[in-house]
Amino acid sequence: MILSPLDKRCQLVLLPEHGGACHRLCFTADDGNAIDVLAGCSDAELAAGNPWYRGAWLYPFTSRLANGRYTWQGIEYQFPLNAPDGKSALHGFLSQLTPIVLVEEASQDTATITVKYEYEGGVTGYPFPAELILEYHLQSPADLIVTFAVHNRHDAAVPVGVGWHPYFFLNEPVDDLYLSLPAGNMAVLDAQLLPSGETLPFHDFETLVEVGDKSLDASLKLDLQSSVRVRMQLWSERHQVGVAMWQDTGAAGEGGYRHLQVFIPPDRQSIAVEPVSCGVNAFNTGENLLTLAPGATQRFTCGVSLITRRP
Repeated sequence: MILSPLDKRCQLVLLPEHGGACHRLCFTADDGNAIDVLAGCSDAELAAGNPWYRGAWLYPFTSRLANGRYTWQGIEYQFPLNAPDGKSALHGFLSQLTPIVLVEEASQDTATITVKYEYEGGVTGYPFPAELILEYHLQSPADLIVTFAVHNRHDAAVPVGVGWHPYFFLNEPVDDLYLSLPAGNMAVLDAQLLPSGETLPFHDFETLVEVGDKSLDASLKLDLQSSVRVRMQLWSERHQVGVAMWQDTGAAGEGGYRHLQVFIPPDRQSIAVEPVSCGVNAFNTGENLLTLAPGATQRFTCGVSLITRRP
């Protein structure tokens, strides 16, 4: 599924057969060169079902759920244990659903596609029907805005966590790039990569810093005083180009990406910077977990832009 304005200066490729994952995002720089900013799946990864969740949308929970188990309104629910260690559930199930296209339109310099997921409550661990709508809006030459709407079709309030799992790259190893991230508090994780309950201040990338050989696998609760828009930036000195990802945080108890997951995979060719609405294991800890009333709809917004001047 390909979305592009008529001028062809930007392009988004989605994979409906993999839950509508964002496979490719290409922008046009000031000099006319095409710049890919998302590291999509290889053929081998696609054949294996996208095990790294490249570009996947996450629902109804993000990150890890301890033992795949949680209790809601006095009832215990169990998700399949799909983490590599066999001890946790990962990222919900939206990547297993196939969306349908509601709207697809393009003008000279803009393009929009709206897709819908109808979830009937068939997963044992989450028997709560919902309608999920993703709207992608491309603006030439170098902007993407995505709005994720969750509508609760259940007859009672339900727990909700959402997120996106993009891997950003600039056609060179991450070690050679410069990164900035918003400030926050980093969850200290235990041996199962679950929150221990401790947090540490995280200010390592408040200004643009060379990644070098640093390892990153961090869960950040953003340092927010009110509803704001925050952004990460990844910059290539070699190519004098970069990419920014921004997220609207919303207000506490409302829709907003109030957390950020950051991960450098072993090949160090890209970096996952994931806007997420809640903390790791939030179905059990309650950290920024959204309670969505019956019949209610909540929206979450983020975006990606090309940078052509050093931040």
